[in-house]
Amino acid sequence: MRCKDSIKKSASGFEDINWVYTCFECKGCQYSDQCIKSRKNPDPEKKSLKFSPAFEAFRSQSAENIASEEGINERINRSIQAEGVFSKVKDGLAYDRFRRKGMKKIVADMIMVAMAINLNKLHNKIQNNQTGIIEYKKAA
Repeated sequence: MRCKDSIKKSASGFEDINWVYTCFECKGCQYSDQCIKSRKNPDPEKKSLKFSPAFEAFRSQSAENIASEEGINERINRSIQAEGVFSKVKDGLAYDRFRRKGMKKIVADMIMVAMAINLNKLHNKIQNNQTGIIEYKKAA
């Protein structure tokens, strides 16, 4: 049975409408052990499910984007590029633990490391006359 819809509003102003479905006949149901995962109340009076049509639309759009040819190429490039940067931070810069305490100082430290890596990469590209973008493609 569909009950009152819930509307959540985020800090940015986005409204997410959730459809709420509730079953009031859960007491003694033969499927309750498969349906209800709660350990606190294994035999409740009712069970509610929330469904967000906007979230499902975003999820299907995301799945389409990931499965597209462009999405596959993006995933290939990101996996290659991220792995190289992490190895450069850990091995090349000998940065394997934070040197400061406190979240603000750690974030500032990581920003400095990222800037150092980017400047080093830019310097090497300028020295070797390779200022273009390298993009890998999926093998046919």
